Amino acid sequence: MKKIILTMFALLIVCSFSSCDSSSENFASEENTASTEKDDNDNSDSTGNITDSQTIGYWEITINSAESIDKVKNSNWEFAPAKGNKFVVINADVKNTGDDAHAFLPYMVIGNSEISAKLVCNETEYRSTELMGYSAGLNKTTIAPSEFKNGNIIFEVPGDTALDSTDMELVFTLGDDTCSFSIFLNTLRGSI
Repeated sequence: MKKIILTMFALLIVCSFSSCDSSSENFASEENTASTEKDDNDNSDSTGNITDSQTIGYWEITINSAESIDKVKNSNWEFAPAKGNKFVVINADVKNTGDDAHAFLPYMVIGNSEISAKLVCNETEYRSTELMGYSAGLNKTTIAPSEFKNGNIIFEVPGDTALDSTDMELVFTLGDDTCSFSIFLNTLRGSI
C-alpha cells in the first residue's frame, strides 16, 4: 500500500512539473496566408507556414492546424489547464525518415540526437505539455523508420496570451539544427 501511495505521489509531482512549465503557445490555422521566411544570417534555421512541411534531422514535420481551447478530452479523461490558462493544441503529421525507430519529443532531451519543441510568443518560450494518458498526443511517441503519425502537440499558456498574441512561432530543435513555423491562432470555445 505504501508503494502505491509513493508511486502515485511521484507521478503527481512529475505531472505538475511538466504542466507547470512556463510554456505558452497559441496556434491557429490560416491556410497558406503567411509567407515563408529564411533568416539569411543563420543557415541552420528555416521558417514555414502552417500546412508547410519541413525536415529537421530524420523528422519530416507538417503542421495542419492550431487552436486555443479550454479543455482537452480523451475517451474517459478530461484535461484542464491551470486557472486562467488555456491549451494551445497543434495538430501535426510527423514522419521518421531515418533508418532507426526514434521517440518524437521525448520527456528528456539528452545530447544532440533528440528533438524538442517550444512555442515562442512575445519573446516568451513555452515547452510542450505532456498530458499523461492522452492518446492523441505526439510527446514520447516512438515512430518506426518510414512511418508517420498524426497527433497533437499541446502547450499550456496564460489565457491572455492565447487570446491576444499575433506573433507566435513553433520551433523544433535537433542538435544544432532548428526549424520553425509561424503560427496563427484559431481561438475556440470549449474543448476537443
